[in-house]
Amino acid sequence: MAVLLGLPWILGLPWGALACSVHLEVVPETVGIGAFFQGRNVNVSATVPNGAAAVVEILGSPVAERLMHKGRWGPLWVNRGEVEVSDAPSLYLAASTEPALLHNSSDFRAWGYGALSERIQFPGLVSGEKRGWILREFLKLKEAEGLYGIFPGKARASDLGGDCPKVTTSFFLRSNVKPGRYEVRLSLIENGELKRQTSTFMEVRLVGLPALLRSLAYNHPLLYGILAVVLAMMAGFLIGRVFSGRGGH
Repeated sequence: MAVLLGLPWILGLPWGALACSVHLEVVPETVGIGAFFQGRNVNVSATVPNGAAAVVEILGSPVAERLMHKGRWGPLWVNRGEVEVSDAPSLYLAASTEPALLHNSSDFRAWGYGALSERIQFPGLVSGEKRGWILREFLKLKEAEGLYGIFPGKARASDLGGDCPKVTTSFFLRSNVKPGRYEVRLSLIENGELKRQTSTFMEVRLVGLPALLRSLAYNHPLLYGILAVVLAMMAGFLIGRVFSGRGGH
Protein backbone atom coordinates (compact mmCIF):
# COMPACT_ATOMS: atom_id res chain seq x y z
CA MET A 1 0.00 0.00 0.00
CA ALA A 2 2.87 2.38 0.81
CA VAL A 3 4.31 1.77 -2.65
CA LEU A 4 0.95 2.51 -4.31
CA LEU A 5 0.47 5.69 -2.30
CA GLY A 6 3.91 6.92 -3.35
CA LEU A 7 3.41 6.12 -7.03
CA PRO A 8 1.58 9.34 -8.01
CA TRP A 9 4.34 11.42 -6.42
CA ILE A 10 6.99 9.55 -8.40
CA LEU A 11 5.04 9.80 -11.65
CA GLY A 12 4.64 13.52 -11.09
CA LEU A 13 8.39 14.10 -11.25
CA PRO A 14 10.12 14.93 -14.54
CA TRP A 15 11.94 11.96 -16.03
CA GLY A 16 15.25 13.86 -15.97
CA ALA A 17 14.95 14.37 -12.20
CA LEU A 18 14.75 10.61 -11.70
CA ALA A 19 17.42 9.60 -14.19
CA CYS A 20 20.05 12.30 -13.66
CA SER A 21 22.09 13.51 -10.77
CA VAL A 22 23.51 16.90 -11.72
CA HIS A 23 27.28 16.85 -11.23
CA LEU A 24 29.43 19.93 -11.81
CA GLU A 25 33.18 19.51 -12.29
CA VAL A 26 35.99 22.06 -12.77
CA VAL A 27 39.44 21.12 -14.07
CA PRO A 28 41.75 22.25 -12.62
CA GLU A 29 40.22 23.06 -9.26
CA THR A 30 43.34 25.06 -8.34
CA VAL A 31 45.19 27.39 -10.72
CA GLY A 32 48.72 28.33 -9.71
CA ILE A 33 50.17 31.71 -10.67
CA GLY A 34 53.93 31.34 -10.93
CA ALA A 35 56.68 33.64 -12.18
CA PHE A 36 56.02 32.71 -15.82
CA PHE A 37 52.23 32.36 -15.70
CA GLN A 38 50.72 33.33 -19.06
CA GLY A 39 47.13 32.28 -18.40
CA ARG A 40 45.47 28.91 -18.83
CA ASN A 41 42.23 27.19 -19.79
CA VAL A 42 39.73 26.07 -17.18
CA ASN A 43 37.39 23.28 -18.29
CA VAL A 44 33.88 22.96 -16.84
CA SER A 45 31.59 19.97 -17.36
CA ALA A 46 28.24 18.89 -15.95
CA THR A 47 25.72 16.10 -16.40
CA VAL A 48 22.26 17.56 -16.95
CA PRO A 49 18.74 16.25 -17.66
CA ASN A 50 18.03 15.64 -21.32
CA GLY A 51 16.31 18.61 -22.91
CA ALA A 52 17.60 21.14 -20.36
CA ALA A 53 19.50 24.22 -21.51
CA ALA A 54 22.44 25.38 -19.42
CA VAL A 55 24.36 28.53 -18.51
CA VAL A 56 27.83 28.18 -16.95
CA GLU A 57 29.42 31.13 -15.15
CA ILE A 58 32.65 31.92 -13.31
CA LEU A 59 32.24 34.77 -10.81
CA GLY A 60 34.78 36.61 -8.71
CA SER A 61 34.14 38.39 -5.45
CA PRO A 62 32.69 41.92 -5.62
CA VAL A 63 35.28 44.69 -5.58
CA ALA A 64 35.28 48.48 -5.50
CA GLU A 65 37.21 50.48 -8.09
CA ARG A 66 37.89 54.08 -9.04
CA LEU A 67 38.19 54.83 -12.74
CA MET A 68 38.97 58.02 -14.62
CA HIS A 69 36.10 59.45 -16.67
CA LYS A 70 37.50 60.87 -19.92
CA GLY A 71 35.75 63.26 -22.29
CA ARG A 72 36.54 65.43 -25.30
CA TRP A 73 37.71 69.00 -24.98
CA GLY A 74 37.96 70.13 -28.57
CA PRO A 75 40.23 67.64 -30.39
CA LEU A 76 41.72 66.34 -27.14
CA TRP A 77 40.68 63.65 -24.64
CA VAL A 78 40.93 64.94 -21.06
CA ASN A 79 40.08 63.62 -17.60
CA ARG A 80 36.62 64.72 -16.47
CA GLY A 81 36.84 63.23 -13.01
CA GLU A 82 36.68 59.89 -11.19
CA VAL A 83 33.93 57.30 -11.39
CA GLU A 84 33.40 55.09 -8.35
CA VAL A 85 32.34 51.50 -9.07
CA SER A 86 31.03 49.09 -6.44
CA ASP A 87 29.68 45.52 -6.34
CA ALA A 88 31.36 44.61 -9.64
CA PRO A 89 32.73 41.04 -9.71
CA SER A 90 36.50 40.87 -10.14
CA LEU A 91 35.94 38.25 -12.86
CA TYR A 92 32.85 37.36 -14.87
CA LEU A 93 32.78 34.76 -17.65
CA ALA A 94 29.63 33.05 -18.94
CA ALA A 95 28.78 30.49 -21.65
CA SER A 96 25.44 28.98 -22.65
CA THR A 97 24.16 26.02 -24.64
CA GLU A 98 21.54 28.19 -26.36
CA PRO A 99 22.82 31.51 -27.72
CA ALA A 100 19.56 33.35 -26.93
CA LEU A 101 20.13 32.84 -23.19
CA LEU A 102 23.04 35.30 -23.23
CA HIS A 103 21.58 37.87 -25.60
CA ASN A 104 20.83 41.31 -24.20
CA SER A 105 17.18 40.82 -25.15
CA SER A 106 16.86 37.67 -23.03
CA ASP A 107 14.03 37.64 -20.50
CA PHE A 108 16.34 36.12 -17.89
CA ARG A 109 18.12 38.52 -15.53
CA ALA A 110 19.79 35.83 -13.43
CA TRP A 111 23.01 35.84 -15.46
CA GLY A 112 24.89 37.65 -18.21
CA TYR A 113 25.35 41.37 -18.54
CA GLY A 114 21.68 41.83 -17.71
CA ALA A 115 22.37 40.54 -14.20
CA LEU A 116 25.52 42.65 -13.90
CA SER A 117 23.65 45.80 -14.93
CA GLU A 118 21.36 45.37 -11.91
CA ARG A 119 24.20 44.43 -9.57
CA ILE A 120 26.94 46.98 -10.38
CA GLN A 121 26.53 50.36 -8.72
CA PHE A 122 27.98 53.78 -9.55
CA PRO A 123 27.54 55.87 -6.39
CA GLY A 124 26.79 59.49 -7.17
CA LEU A 125 25.40 58.90 -10.66
CA VAL A 126 21.70 59.74 -10.76
CA SER A 127 20.92 60.07 -14.46
CA GLY A 128 19.75 56.79 -15.99
CA GLU A 129 21.16 57.71 -19.40
CA LYS A 130 24.57 58.58 -17.98
CA ARG A 131 24.61 55.44 -15.86
CA GLY A 132 23.86 53.32 -18.92
CA TRP A 133 26.71 54.90 -20.86
CA ILE A 134 29.17 54.45 -17.96
CA LEU A 135 28.09 50.81 -17.55
CA ARG A 136 28.65 50.04 -21.25
CA GLU A 137 32.10 51.65 -21.14
CA PHE A 138 32.95 49.75 -17.95
CA LEU A 139 31.97 46.42 -19.54
CA LYS A 140 34.06 47.23 -22.64
CA LEU A 141 37.04 48.00 -20.42
CA LYS A 142 36.71 44.70 -18.54
CA GLU A 143 36.32 42.77 -21.80
CA ALA A 144 39.49 44.41 -23.16
CA GLU A 145 41.30 43.31 -19.98
CA GLY A 146 39.99 39.76 -20.48
CA LEU A 147 38.27 39.78 -17.10
CA TYR A 148 34.70 39.83 -18.45
CA GLY A 149 33.24 37.89 -21.34
CA ILE A 150 30.01 36.24 -22.47
CA PHE A 151 30.08 33.38 -24.98
CA PRO A 152 26.61 32.48 -26.33
CA GLY A 153 26.44 28.87 -27.55
CA LYS A 154 29.98 27.98 -26.42
CA ALA A 155 28.73 25.35 -23.95
CA ARG A 156 28.25 22.10 -25.87
CA ALA A 157 25.93 19.20 -25.01
CA SER A 158 27.07 15.69 -25.96
CA ASP A 159 25.19 12.38 -26.10
CA LEU A 160 21.86 14.05 -26.86
CA GLY A 161 20.17 10.70 -27.27
CA GLY A 162 20.69 9.69 -23.64
CA ASP A 163 18.88 10.71 -20.50
CA CYS A 164 21.88 12.54 -19.04
CA PRO A 165 23.87 14.48 -21.64
CA LYS A 166 27.14 16.07 -20.61
CA VAL A 167 27.57 19.80 -21.05
CA THR A 168 31.16 21.00 -21.50
CA THR A 169 32.78 24.37 -21.98
CA SER A 170 36.09 26.08 -21.31
CA PHE A 171 37.22 29.54 -20.24
CA PHE A 172 40.63 31.12 -20.63
CA LEU A 173 41.97 32.83 -17.52
CA ARG A 174 44.27 35.68 -18.49
CA SER A 175 47.55 36.32 -16.72
CA ASN A 176 46.02 39.34 -14.94
CA VAL A 177 43.52 37.20 -13.00
CA LYS A 178 43.74 37.90 -9.27
CA PRO A 179 44.37 35.26 -6.60
CA GLY A 180 41.18 34.30 -4.82
CA ARG A 181 38.22 31.93 -4.59
CA TYR A 182 35.91 31.91 -7.60
CA GLU A 183 32.40 30.54 -7.83
CA VAL A 184 31.58 28.28 -10.79
CA ARG A 185 27.80 28.25 -11.23
CA LEU A 186 25.52 26.09 -13.37
CA SER A 187 21.95 27.18 -14.17
CA LEU A 188 19.47 24.74 -15.75
CA ILE A 189 16.52 25.95 -17.82
CA GLU A 190 13.63 23.77 -18.97
CA ASN A 191 10.64 24.97 -20.99
CA GLY A 192 11.72 28.56 -20.59
CA GLU A 193 11.92 28.39 -16.77
CA LEU A 194 14.90 28.38 -14.44
CA LYS A 195 14.70 24.98 -12.73
CA ARG A 196 17.89 24.68 -10.75
CA GLN A 197 21.19 26.32 -9.88
CA THR A 198 24.21 24.59 -8.41
CA SER A 199 27.76 25.76 -7.86
CA THR A 200 31.25 24.74 -6.87
CA PHE A 201 34.47 26.68 -6.38
CA MET A 202 37.97 26.94 -7.79
CA GLU A 203 41.04 28.55 -6.28
CA VAL A 204 43.55 30.85 -7.95
CA ARG A 205 46.68 31.17 -5.84
CA LEU A 206 50.25 32.39 -6.06
CA VAL A 207 52.98 29.74 -6.20
CA GLY A 208 56.76 29.78 -6.37
CA LEU A 209 58.56 33.13 -6.41
CA PRO A 210 55.41 35.32 -6.44
CA ALA A 211 54.12 33.46 -3.37
CA LEU A 212 57.49 33.90 -1.63
CA LEU A 213 57.58 37.65 -2.35
CA ARG A 214 54.02 38.11 -1.14
CA SER A 215 54.78 36.20 2.05
CA LEU A 216 57.83 38.37 2.67
CA ALA A 217 55.83 41.56 2.03
CA TYR A 218 53.13 40.61 4.54
CA ASN A 219 55.09 38.71 7.17
CA HIS A 220 58.60 40.21 6.93
CA PRO A 221 58.21 43.75 5.55
CA LEU A 222 61.70 44.86 6.63
CA LEU A 223 63.40 41.94 4.88
CA TYR A 224 61.18 42.49 1.84
CA GLY A 225 62.19 46.17 1.69
CA ILE A 226 65.90 45.32 1.91
CA LEU A 227 65.53 42.68 -0.81
CA ALA A 228 63.66 45.13 -3.06
CA VAL A 229 66.45 47.72 -2.66
CA VAL A 230 69.17 45.13 -3.39
CA LEU A 231 67.37 43.88 -6.50
CA ALA A 232 66.85 47.45 -7.73
CA MET A 233 70.57 48.21 -7.24
CA MET A 234 71.56 45.03 -9.08
CA ALA A 235 69.21 45.85 -11.96
CA GLY A 236 70.60 49.39 -12.17
CA PHE A 237 74.18 48.06 -12.13
CA LEU A 238 73.49 45.58 -14.94
CA ILE A 239 71.72 48.17 -17.09
CA GLY A 240 74.61 50.58 -16.54
CA ARG A 241 77.13 47.92 -17.60
CA VAL A 242 75.17 47.14 -20.75
CA PHE A 243 74.92 50.75 -21.89
CA SER A 244 78.50 51.64 -20.92
CA GLY A 245 79.72 48.65 -22.91
CA ARG A 246 77.82 49.77 -26.00
CA GLY A 247 79.18 53.31 -25.69
CA GLY A 248 82.77 52.09 -25.86
CA HIS A 249 82.53 50.92 -29.49
